[in-house]
Amino acid sequence: MKMVDPDSPGPDRKTPLLYAAEHGQETIVKLVWPQTDQGTPLWWAACNGYETIITSLLTQGADPKSRSSSGETPLF
Repeated sequence: MKMVDPDSPGPDRKTPLLYAAEHGQETIVKLVWPQTDQGTPLWWAACNGYETIITSLLTQGADPKSRSSSGETPLF
């Protein structure tokens, strides 16, 4: 079985964690988040209204002041 690096970006520079947060894949976020230091998944989850993912990321130590590539925080 081939393992996926949670920090490896795809063609659009999004990582597996970003895709999971953007599309509401809570199980994937819970599995991948502790293995990476990315801050923007919280932004994607907030942008798309995935409350359970937001809660999960925050309880696992996500920084609510993290910024997207364009400088917005999750509260934006």
